[in-house]
Amino acid sequence: MKFEDCIRKKLVIKRMQDKEAAKGLKKLADTRLEEMENIRTATLRAESYYEIIKELITSLLAVEGFKSYSHECLISFLEYKSRNFNKQEINLIDQLRIIRNDIAYRGIFIEDDYLIRNEKKILEIINKLKGELNRRI
Repeated sequence: MKFEDCIRKKLVIKRMQDKEAAKGLKKLADTRLEEMENIRTATLRAESYYEIIKELITSLLAVEGFKSYSHECLISFLEYKSRNFNKQEINLIDQLRIIRNDIAYRGIFIEDDYLIRNEKKILEIINKLKGELNRRI
């Protein structure tokens, strides 16, 4: 879904810029990232990586003065607003969103090789999000 559609459908609303919320969400994402060393299961690691990314994007929205009621619209915002992320990175974030939903709502487990193939790219995305966020708050 395009970001403009998210706004039109009121899945994203404009509000006051909230740097304090952005800082709190970034701190939560940082805390989750620190705890990743304690998570061994690929399924729970993938789910946690998505939560970290979601919190960082939500933090960027808060800085910009938006609130999203849709995970798809979070990703659309990133694609719309940031020039730092290429199509493959956006697709990987969306893939993580789908995997997280499958885990949370269907009890699906993923194989270890998913993270073997993608963990480095996921961490690069997280670092890019943190860098972009640090420049804005």
